[in-house]
Amino acid sequence: MSMPEFKADRRQYPRSMAKLKVVFVLGSKTFETKSKNISLSGIRLDDSIPWPIANEFCDVYLSHSDFPESIKLNVRIVPAVSDKKSLAFVSMSKFYHTLLKSWLDSFHATFSKNKKAA
Repeated sequence: MSMPEFKADRRQYPRSMAKLKVVFVLGSKTFETKSKNISLSGIRLDDSIPWPIANEFCDVYLSHSDFPESIKLNVRIVPAVSDKKSLAFVSMSKFYHTLLKSWLDSFHATFSKNKKAA
């Protein structure tokens, strides 16, 4: 198992190149895809969300088959670019921001330990 890497760039938060299972739930609509990368400010997906999402609050579930914990966020998302694969998390409460940061830190700590043990 390879450790997801962080990519440094001009962004406020580093991007994790983790391939996560991502599930969006908006009312009765559900969409599942994988992430290309994620940060505390947004996510890049493998696939476009098939319905309009601008300024919608939705539940976002993140998980990885090799990591025992999953996480649920309730955030407002907007397309960061026109292809609907890059989404910005806006109006994320401090609770969910802290939860996501803690989850990503734990996720990377687990992969870091596994990489050293290999």
